[in-house]
Amino acid sequence: TKTEFTRTKIQSRVTAAALIPLLGSAGNVLIMGHKNPDFDCVGSCVGLYRLARAYNGNIKIVTDLQNRNFRTCTEALIEEQPEYADIFVSATAGQDLIRSDTLLIIADVNNLKIVESPEIVANTEKYVIIDHHRKTEDFERDPVFAYIEPGTSSCCELVTEMLETVSTGSGPSDDQSRLTKHEATVMLAGIMLDTGNFTRSTNSETFSAAVYLRDAG
Repeated sequence: TKTEFTRTKIQSRVTAAALIPLLGSAGNVLIMGHKNPDFDCVGSCVGLYRLARAYNGNIKIVTDLQNRNFRTCTEALIEEQPEYADIFVSATAGQDLIRSDTLLIIADVNNLKIVESPEIVANTEKYVIIDHHRKTEDFERDPVFAYIEPGTSSCCELVTEMLETVSTGSGPSDDQSRLTKHEATVMLAGIMLDTGNFTRSTNSETFSAAVYLRDAG
């Protein structure tokens, strides 16, 4: 079982504050999870897209478009928000988008061997990691920063806390960081999957994140 850790939302606020200027200065942003994505992986990528969208207009999520899990996780989202059909791109297309000022955000994984595209990591100068799995090995090349909280239920919980920070005072006036109900649904599914419907790795912060997502629709 996962070791219990005591933590607060302070680190989520600090991470969001560190990420925002990187988003604003990047020429474009790529977001990527692990191979064979599940709801937590897809949900955290979608949440990070919504957060980043408020500070950068050129964002893509790199994934395996033909993967059955991916299609299951995103079917309703793409149906209700067709713009996501263009936001999700393949690893090959993601490679073509890399520039000298590209920022790569890796979600729900810290083992760079099992990310969707290790080649994109190798070719991107700046990358950050946001994850809830225990770190098992050193990085060959250090990220700008890594927010790894193994005591957290899911990556969606971490991203939700970051979105809460942005939507309560530090975000832009046009409030593009506000989740849609379909995005919130995918993120809540990620929390429910990783906690077994709130039966493991669950504490008050997990329920707080779930309430925020419920309130988003």
